[in-house]
Order: sequence, then C-alpha cells, then structure tokens
Amino acid sequence: GGGGGGGERVPIITYATHRDKAEEADVFVERAVLTLFETSVRIRTPVGSFDAVCGMVGKINVTNIAAAVAVAVALEIPLDIIAAGVEAMEPVPGRMELVDEGQPFPVVVDYAHTPDALRRAIKSVRETGAANVITVFGCGGDRDPTKRSEMGRVADKFSDIVFVTNDNPRTEDPYKILDDVVSGFRDRIYGLEAIKEEAMFPFLKDMYLIHPNARHETMKLQNMCRRYVIVDRYFAIRAAVAMAGDEDVVLICGKGHEDYIVVGDKKHWFDDRVEARDALQKIVEVQEAGIDTSNLPWGRKDKAGRAGGNVLDA
Repeated sequence: GGGGGGGERVPIITYATHRDKAEEADVFVERAVLTLFETSVRIRTPVGSFDAVCGMVGKINVTNIAAAVAVAVALEIPLDIIAAGVEAMEPVPGRMELVDEGQPFPVVVDYAHTPDALRRAIKSVRETGAANVITVFGCGGDRDPTKRSEMGRVADKFSDIVFVTNDNPRTEDPYKILDDVVSGFRDRIYGLEAIKEEAMFPFLKDMYLIHPNARHETMKLQNMCRRYVIVDRYFAIRAAVAMAGDEDVVLICGKGHEDYIVVGDKKHWFDDRVEARDALQKIVEVQEAGIDTSNLPWGRKDKAGRAGGNVLDA
C-alpha cells in the first residue's frame, strides 16, 4: 500500500464452516469433530492447513474459531502460532463454559435466557453426542413474562430432563414465574397416557406448594416424566448434577457469568459455575456412601436394592 493519506489497503479474508462455501472462502473448516469435552478442527488457510484440538464445546464455537483464524491470517501471523492459539482458546466466561472437576460428564454454563438462545444451547450440546441433555433454567422476574411459556416449551421439546428453577425473581412471586414457565409444557405432560393413569392432582409445582401428604406422589410423578420444578436454584443445580450419567450433559442456563441472584430488591451472591463445581466435588462422596441420586428425593439403597428413606430429610 502507499504512504499516508488513508490509502492503505485493508486485507479482506473470508471464512466459512459450510461445505457449499468451501470454494470461495479463504479460511475454511474442513473438519470439525465435536465431543463432550473438546472440539477437534482441521482448518485450511491461504498459507497452509493445520489440525488443532481446543477445550471449547459446541458448534457455535467452530464459527468463532474460524473467525479468529481469519483475523490472524489477515495479520500475517505464522501458521504454527495460529494453531497454538486455537489450542489455547478458552470460551468467553459464561458462554458455553465447561465446568470440569474431572467428572465423566460435562457440565456447561451458558448465558442463554431467550427461547432462541436456549434452543441453540441445547442443540449445541446435543450435537456433541450426549445420551441425555439435562437442562436447568428459569426466567427473570420483572421482565417480559410472555417469553416464559416459550422458554418452557423449548426446554421441554429439546431436553431429556428439565429442571425449572429460579433466575432473579426480583420483586415478582417466584412460584408464579415457575408456573408461567411450566405452562409451556404442562398440557403435554398431563396428557401423557402413563401420567394420566397415575396423576390425581396437578403435580408440576415446587414441593413447598404441595400438601405434605402428596409430596411423595409428586416426586414420583416428576421422576416419571423427568420434569422437575424446584424453586431453589441451589438445589436444582445439585439435583441435576447428581442425576447425570457418564454420557450425559448438564446444561445450566440463564445466568452465565453473573455472580449474583436478585430476590426482592436485594442481590445475593450466587454463581452457577461455583455452585456446579461445589456440587461436582461433593456429589462423589454422597454416591460413594451408597446413596442413589438417579431420582428425587435421594434415597439410601437397602440390602435388597430398594430405595430407603430420603437422605435430604435426615
């Protein structure tokens, strides 16, 4: 390019991840293998191709990787440094962020708090080959109430197991918010044959609202349909993590990088990533003590293998 006067030519480098754009793109992702804990890519650039493995999960991150590589190529950064950079990439905090305590299943924290973002997040972890997607989410209070039932519908449609819980209720009644969310899938669940035969009362509510005599039946029904309503986010996260099998993914949505929860007009310290990490550390001891956490409430296995009393009441 020439000297001053703004005559410099800005390099334009294009990137793509879709096959039909392979020919015209400068930077193209020739191969992307998404697994539960990492993403492997082969990327072709005008200065050569390279393979890299990075600890970011989900399809959305493949596009982010391609964009970053295109910028690096435009800046004429050497290919080996670009490859090393991809390997060292970490997600934006709270955006499909992996919580890894060495457990056999991934726990992913994501900021998704709209129906579309929630759908993308669930589909993204689904594409990593998860056996079950266990989704924990809620809707904020004093915000658009019309999206709540749609959030519920999306979570119900695309997840295997759903925990509807609190997310910054602010000055609204948290139980009313849960109800709004559940309205997105309540009719479908209550219409299931197996449920119709068993359910004598509306059971998709938090336990606090259910008469003590009906609590056992409520949990039995929520276990049957794998749809749980737990007002306390602290317990919802722990129940979800404890329920996960080796090939499952726990997806905790709505707060992402936030480290607070707003109840009334007060902020309380609460970070999904910290809570998930704590749950992962403690759950191992619970399970090693012979406690069955695959259903709620947790119970001790007795000699005959039947679940005994509820540990959480102890």
